[in-house]
Amino acid sequence: MLEIRKVLEEDKEIIIEWRNDPRVYKYALNPNPVSVENHEKWFGKVLSSNTCFFYMGIYDGKKCGTVRYDLLDNNHEAEVSISLAPDFWGKGLAFLLMNLGEAKLKLDSQVKVIHATVLNENTASMSLFVKSDFHPYLTKLKKEI
Repeated sequence: MLEIRKVLEEDKEIIIEWRNDPRVYKYALNPNPVSVENHEKWFGKVLSSNTCFFYMGIYDGKKCGTVRYDLLDNNHEAEVSISLAPDFWGKGLAFLLMNLGEAKLKLDSQVKVIHATVLNENTASMSLFVKSDFHPYLTKLKKEI
């Protein structure tokens, strides 16, 4: 059974461990490992923020991933970021974590619209968001010169 709770200070180490796993960061918007110093600064800021809703997924008593919602300017919209520990990939937990996160977000905030940014090569995340009823509304393109 999957449950969620707010992320706690004690989750700091497992979150950077997951984030710095090469299987994870290759799909991150910043595809590089994060230093412990930068992670600690970011983590402290996120935990003390009133514009961030950050939840930990617990599956059968084990931490399995996070879902984070960062409020946008109007407080009725948020950007979502979801990350599942590699040991839990392929079990359908990301979909459950997304649904539980959205239900908790509805209770904790006034958010009515959730945005997601996904790299094209991250087909698993793209499938997750489509399955979760997200719809494309903007295409970003880039060119390296």
